[in-house]
Amino acid sequence: MQTFRGIIPPVFTPFKPDGEIDEDSFSSLIRFLIDNGVHALWIEGSSGEFSSLTIEERKRLYELSVEEAKGKVPVLAGVSHSSTKVAVELAKHAEKAGADAVQATPPFYFQSSQSSLFEHYKAIKEAVNIPVAMYDNVGTTHHTLSIDLIVRMVKELGIRTIKICPYPHQTPLEKAMKLKEILGDEINNIVASAQYAYWAFSMGVADGVVSAPLNVAPREFVEMYEAVKRGDDSTAQEIQYRKLLPLTFCSFFLSREEMIYTQIGKLILKWRGVISHETVRKPLSPLKDWQIKYVRSMAEYTGIIS
Repeated sequence: MQTFRGIIPPVFTPFKPDGEIDEDSFSSLIRFLIDNGVHALWIEGSSGEFSSLTIEERKRLYELSVEEAKGKVPVLAGVSHSSTKVAVELAKHAEKAGADAVQATPPFYFQSSQSSLFEHYKAIKEAVNIPVAMYDNVGTTHHTLSIDLIVRMVKELGIRTIKICPYPHQTPLEKAMKLKEILGDEINNIVASAQYAYWAFSMGVADGVVSAPLNVAPREFVEMYEAVKRGDDSTAQEIQYRKLLPLTFCSFFLSREEMIYTQIGKLILKWRGVISHETVRKPLSPLKDWQIKYVRSMAEYTGIIS
């Protein structure tokens, strides 16, 4: 069983001002993440704006990711789609491009039963010879992967990796803990939302973390993870509380109406000289001037920029 551990950033997709993919900035971002010690790359998750990309663009990003990673860290390629047929097509291309694994949310738009979701993942699993990861994101898909369904997919399909996003009124830690109780080492838990990173690792319920802020401060997250692993809780907590929590809570403070963590991350990466532009694709909106000022002050406070 291949286990994906540690700090796994969901890589942003940089765009030029005209909205086209900025391949140079994408490659620069991957190099930046690897140079700062991340343990794997999560390509075309929500932070990568996969739902705003064409099929051909998605396939091209798989190729670029593998080319730039050069085998230094695993590449988990996102193949989420509302169509099982298209998800299978994407998975096959990701494997051909050299991805180490594929990851997929449940199909969205149509309301599907748990048995239908099983068949969706089964089709992806049978189409490739690399690991498949479940991506449990009820907030964007409006589908819940139940504990029973997850256990069934582990036992019957051999799908052993899952990314768990927060549920309404529930942290991802609760579900991760339950899965570890039932499945033990059979399940490879990856939790979302960086504000839970320290607790996920220190409680032993998560093997990895995937969250947008990992793009912006990869070295700090790696240092926190390594501190937990060597039993240095005081250092891990100092990094989490002093540097990481202000960063991860920034999007919650600035907007309750729309997703802006990608906009925040891209802006900081532009300030850090990693990417050339902070452009996002519609329907996402650029940050307002007052939000940009807040992000700047937060980034300076945490020492991410000077």
